[in-house]
Amino acid sequence: MGSTLSHCACSDLGETNEYEITLSHQVVSLVPEFNSEDGDINTITATFVTKLLQTAEHKLKSHEYTKSINLLQRATQLGSAKAAAKLGTIYSQGLNATIAQDFSTAAAYYFLALKLIMMIPCTSCYIWDLSLVLDIVVGLTDLYRRELNHHNEADTDIIDCGVKIMRCIDDKLRDPFFIRVLDFNDVQLQRAIRIHVNFCFAITFMMAGEIYESRMSFREVEAIGECGHENADLLVLKAREHIQWLDSQLPNFTDCALCKYAPTNLKDIKTLEICSKCQDVACCEECKSIHNSSCLGPLENTN
Repeated sequence: MGSTLSHCACSDLGETNEYEITLSHQVVSLVPEFNSEDGDINTITATFVTKLLQTAEHKLKSHEYTKSINLLQRATQLGSAKAAAKLGTIYSQGLNATIAQDFSTAAAYYFLALKLIMMIPCTSCYIWDLSLVLDIVVGLTDLYRRELNHHNEADTDIIDCGVKIMRCIDDKLRDPFFIRVLDFNDVQLQRAIRIHVNFCFAITFMMAGEIYESRMSFREVEAIGECGHENADLLVLKAREHIQWLDSQLPNFTDCALCKYAPTNLKDIKTLEICSKCQDVACCEECKSIHNSSCLGPLENTN
């Protein structure tokens, strides 16, 4: 495999000399080959993927869009999270008449990029490319905010999958071992990422009518607080607005007066029926007849 990569002849790569390639594992964000018997395979692969990324960018600027995408897909197949993230951005924004905007494909590439990043070891000597992770979750936040309101039923699995993957990212970013190796700038990046991720959780819950879970995630965004990254700081302000709106949507009664059934979904909360006699309690469908048969009206609550 190492020989194949190092001597690969690909006309689209041009004549870039090896000394012109800036090799950085963090920039490449490449999943390492752990099981290879070739000790140099990771360096060889990283060099080749770096060349693919550089050539893909050149093709993109030269308006050779199909060739650029093919090279990015090839780099993605070799484990490059950066290439997958770039494809996510391309499909999210569209590319002239060559690539139409495609929410599902963009989300799939963004999720793949996060999966690849999670496969990259994070140690005291090397941490993830947090700038890349932030770019990915910024793109996902835009998709969730722009598309979630009118997504197709077929996209539900994609959205749910994204929540699970972002939950894993959020858990990792809250790991004390992970946090202790971060410098100040990385901490600010970590906070910005967590703001975007939790905002995505919140709007997903909100669209599902899960008002309490949504409010909790917006509260988490507010608790993380402004971090110096403009997009994330705007979401903190938006979270506060959403919390106020959610609070205004909550009815006065949120559980059954008799069985204490307390639905968490706003749609189910609104099925609780307020007693027309006393106007002081609400009951679920099963308990309302029991309450109504014994309710004396508003006078029963006065002494």
